[in-house]
Amino acid sequence: MTTFGPGYGESAVLHLGQGQWGIIDSCYGVWSEDAPAALWYLEHIGVDPKAQVAFICATHWHDDHIAGMAKMVEACPSAKIYVSNAMRSDELLALARLYANSVLDGYGIKEFQLFLATCQKLTRPLKLVSQDVILESFLVGGKPGMVQALSPSSASVLRAIANLAKLVPEAGRPQLNLASKEPNHHSVVTLVSSEHTNALLGSDLEVTTDPETGWTALLQQSICFKDKLATFFKVSHHGSENGHSPELWDTRLMKPDPTVCVTPWCNGNLHLPTAKDVERIKALTSRAYITGHPRPKSAARTMPPLVRKELKERGLPLHFAPIACGYVRARWDTLRNDGWLVDCFQEAGKLEDVQLPATSTSA
Repeated sequence: MTTFGPGYGESAVLHLGQGQWGIIDSCYGVWSEDAPAALWYLEHIGVDPKAQVAFICATHWHDDHIAGMAKMVEACPSAKIYVSNAMRSDELLALARLYANSVLDGYGIKEFQLFLATCQKLTRPLKLVSQDVILESFLVGGKPGMVQALSPSSASVLRAIANLAKLVPEAGRPQLNLASKEPNHHSVVTLVSSEHTNALLGSDLEVTTDPETGWTALLQQSICFKDKLATFFKVSHHGSENGHSPELWDTRLMKPDPTVCVTPWCNGNLHLPTAKDVERIKALTSRAYITGHPRPKSAARTMPPLVRKELKERGLPLHFAPIACGYVRARWDTLRNDGWLVDCFQEAGKLEDVQLPATSTSA
């Protein structure tokens, strides 16, 4: 599997064997101005998205996980389209209609509306995902495997819909930015399981005070995850403390040293993971990787004036890369069966080497 994290957003590409692939979430990066990171990668390695992508899953509708999703649907006509159960609620559909032409960014609602319109135009049905739904079955090394959803729980979906209802403005009231302070209840966590190993993709699921929602509900209620240990974990919510479940680390990740991957998030002076987050994860495993160094946009504009002047006089274009861009590829050798082989590209690398902003305020 390959995990992308361009500093604001994330996406994962899964190789299911026998020439079939799956895509979870969508984001853009520096690799292509027009194509989402997952599409660029597949074409880069010689995979035909039109014929070989078996499924696409949108774990939730926030802009850092859904950017470019409409283009992915167009580029992968054979793929089944999965969305969190809460993403087809009347409340979210109402928000999508209200904010379609709004000047506000809508926290991903415009991309969600475009995604819905594209699916409708191409007559692509949406398959709803809730806890313990099977997304895809496959064969790897001659052994059966599955991609399964471990969340959201029924209570999580109801809570998510209730929170969405609060965001729908009353008649005559102005529209507001949709950034919600409520926990991410409806995010889809996926488990890629086989007789060889298990990989857990944590999306943005958070820890909540309600045992019927969030990570607690997943760990206590999911039948698919019962009695299984994951050797790979895409860390939840960009490594943040509110996505950290001690019970998950203590009971469901293989010890010692599970292979984990963190995707950074940086917006203005806010960034994840924080220095505290990095130290927490490093204390739990020595095999932690990150897809890039979180950098605020202001950090890219510290070039000395004389250098800027020299470039301008020479007619050389100046392009800023304000956010980290990289990807982590993890492969399991089904013949040796002795752990994940990890390769890092562009700014990706070991979490212990991450360079955090020196002056920015942590999220």
